[in-house]
Amino acid sequence: MPEVNTSNGGAITSGGHRAGVWIIDHHPLLRSGLKNRLEESNFRVLSEGSTLLEAINQEKSEQAPDLVILDLDAGIATIGEIKRLHPQSYVIVMACHAEI
Repeated sequence: MPEVNTSNGGAITSGGHRAGVWIIDHHPLLRSGLKNRLEESNFRVLSEGSTLLEAINQEKSEQAPDLVILDLDAGIATIGEIKRLHPQSYVIVMACHAEI
């Protein structure tokens, strides 16, 4: 599990590197804002996309994501696919619906 290293300004580290994050959400504005906030908090955004396939195709790092932030609209099956590809990754699911 990533630990907080307060000696370098609160940077999140995992195995000696900044925690890597994938952002998967179909709203570009939300992805952009989330990416900016994560980078300000010293996370390393490895990839982003509106779908898992888009995020995989845009991945430019050999580092597996420590964390995947996923829009619920991507589907529950996407969580299984992420865990199949990167079993050590944590997945946070976001939902923003008027019905919830």
